[in-house]
Amino acid sequence: MARCLGADGAVAMMEGTGNTTVDFMQTVKACEAEGIKTVAVLHEDNGAKGYERPLVDHPREAGAMISRGNRSEKLLLAPLDQVIGGKEIDLHFKLQHDPHKPLFFDSTIFFGAHCQMGASGFRAAFES
Repeated sequence: MARCLGADGAVAMMEGTGNTTVDFMQTVKACEAEGIKTVAVLHEDNGAKGYERPLVDHPREAGAMISRGNRSEKLLLAPLDQVIGGKEIDLHFKLQHDPHKPLFFDSTIFFGAHCQMGASGFRAAFES
C-alpha cells in the first residue's frame, strides 16, 4: 500500500502478541526491501521483572523501533483517599478490590489497558 501511495516511509503499528509479532516484523522487513523506510511502533513482553526476551522476532531490517513499554510489567496503584463512582474496583473474573488498599497488578487484567494504537497506560484526570 505504501508503494501504491508513493510513500518514502511508513509507520507500522503492531497489533497482538506472539505469532503476530513475526507477521508484523515480516511486514516491516518487506517494506524495507521495497526501499520504504519503516518505523515499527510496538510493545514488549519482557516479563514482570523486565529481563526476559522482549520480542519474539527482530530482523536486521527493523532498524527503527519505538517501544510503547513492557506489557507484562507489574504496576502499583497506591491507596486512594477519595473514590467516586463505586466502592470497589472491578477486576477480571468478577474479583473486587478495595481502592483504599494498595493494588499490585498486571495491567492486562484491565480490558483495553494497552491500546494497540499507542495510547497505552493508565491516566486519570480531575476536573473541578
